[in-house]
Amino acid sequence: MRQIDTAQKIQVAQVQQHEMAVRLQQHNAVQDAEFQRMLEAEMPHFAKGKARQELIAAATKMMQSQPDIWADYHRGGAARSPGIQMQIAKAAAYEVLQQGRPELASKRGHAPAPIAPGPYQSVRGADALDLVRDLERQMDAAAPGRRQNELGMRLLQARRAAGLT
Repeated sequence: MRQIDTAQKIQVAQVQQHEMAVRLQQHNAVQDAEFQRMLEAEMPHFAKGKARQELIAAATKMMQSQPDIWADYHRGGAARSPGIQMQIAKAAAYEVLQQGRPELASKRGHAPAPIAPGPYQSVRGADALDLVRDLERQMDAAAPGRRQNELGMRLLQARRAAGLT
């Protein structure tokens, strides 16, 4: 009689344990779906593809370094809530972006040379604009041929001097 009673208790415990595992999976699925919705709304560039994989890897690494958070997350505790998951994701996103900084720094160009204060066009540039206008009028009036070619060369030189090309 005692053996039957113990066997029944073991069976009941196994069924209860299975039911608890199923409920925990359902609870975790709901929490994860809500987190995914929040992630898509707040950080859409990390919501899909390779960026999401990098984010999840960084978040997993961060949580594994804190055993109490890691255990709480797998038990469906507070660390599994969408808000906490979002905070962990933001910290992981910072880590992911910091890892990409050296790559970004290698692609930087040189800073442009400083510009002296004052008006942009020099006096020479203002005269060059007048010359450009005069040459354009002469080009319109000139007959096709050698004269127009000479005016074209002078016009190109005047435009360069005025900073137009």
